[in-house]
Amino acid sequence: MKHFAQDLPRQDALVLAAGQGRFHVSTLEAKISNPAWKHKPSFYIVSDLDQVISPKLEADMAAKIKATVFHLPASHVAMLSQPAKVAEVILKAVEAK
Repeated sequence: MKHFAQDLPRQDALVLAAGQGRFHVSTLEAKISNPAWKHKPSFYIVSDLDQVISPKLEADMAAKIKATVFHLPASHVAMLSQPAKVAEVILKAVEAK
């Protein structure tokens, strides 16, 4: 919980960690034939306090797909620790369509 959801109450982080499931390396090797980011606008939230994926790597991935980037002072689970801010980004993406 120290690195995964450090901006949530400890009990919430424990429940999330227990249900997270195992990461399978095949996820990184999966081939996608027609990724949406190649032909649709992309929006990306960089979680500046993420200790699971480096915020620099997040920013680099966002730049690669030419996404509109938003930064939040949040852990890996920004959608849970800052749901209103994440919802704002989603609404901006909808409006930009």
